[in-house]
Amino acid sequence: DALVKGTTMLQNQLHGQLMYHYPSYRKFFCLVNSKTALYFWETYPSPRHLQAVTAETLADGLRSVSRNACSMEKAQTILDLVAADGDTHREFQAERDFIVKSIIQELRYKQQAIEGIDGELKTLLPLTGYKLDTMPGINLNTASHIISEIGDINRFPTSDKLARFAGIAPVLFSSAGKGKEQRSRQGNRVLHGIFYFLAVQLVQVSKGG
Repeated sequence: DALVKGTTMLQNQLHGQLMYHYPSYRKFFCLVNSKTALYFWETYPSPRHLQAVTAETLADGLRSVSRNACSMEKAQTILDLVAADGDTHREFQAERDFIVKSIIQELRYKQQAIEGIDGELKTLLPLTGYKLDTMPGINLNTASHIISEIGDINRFPTSDKLARFAGIAPVLFSSAGKGKEQRSRQGNRVLHGIFYFLAVQLVQVSKGG
């Protein structure tokens, strides 16, 4: 969680810098934090680094990190967008460029750490005996979160006990011989949040399908 939150924070910081350096930056790449995009931001943290760069040179560099996925047309489009944005040079530009590069380096470090953890989880998950990742809507990370919160599922004799532990079982409130079920505000709030998110996803898929 800390790595994911840290990555999100860095991405927000990167957006904050790029919106001044490259006003049209969202049109450059589908994902601002993709491998190709990170290469571009690090190599050309601001337009001043592109002044003597041709479409051919830019395309060659992008191809080197994108498995030849970037075309000459893509490179020319980026250069045209940069030209259309006009002069975005600001005071202390060198220091601002350094900030962009530092953000990129930290992003790469965290992304590599997350990939390493995911690799370990792929090895460990089958050893737990859980089959959560075979269910629709539950990926490796979600399954790992659920398992870490539940622990040994055998400590719950019934599914009702597990539901109450997760805070997703309705609670019966009765008065004067009359009862009414209401949603529970007790139980494990982390698990409750995970199941709520899954339910929302399933509803969206159902409506779309």
